[in-house]
Amino acid sequence: MTGGSYHLQGVVPDVALPAANRYLVLGEKQYDFTLPWSEIEPVPFGQNVYNLKNLKEIQSLSAERVKQNHVFSEIDRYAAF
Repeated sequence: MTGGSYHLQGVVPDVALPAANRYLVLGEKQYDFTLPWSEIEPVPFGQNVYNLKNLKEIQSLSAERVKQNHVFSEIDRYAAF
């Protein structure tokens, strides 16, 4: 495993889409007495299930599609209120 924690940071998606809760302050990090984020030494592991060789291309195409889609623009615009 990588040694990183999802604590306070959450899971970062490979491809992010606009969401209604984008601008909301959510999560454990908003509490006064949360544990600090930490890391441990990583250990070797293999993952052959989701090996996307063209991930950068997928992300780029998705970002372009989101930018050109009025529905995603509306979601982001309304969420910003």
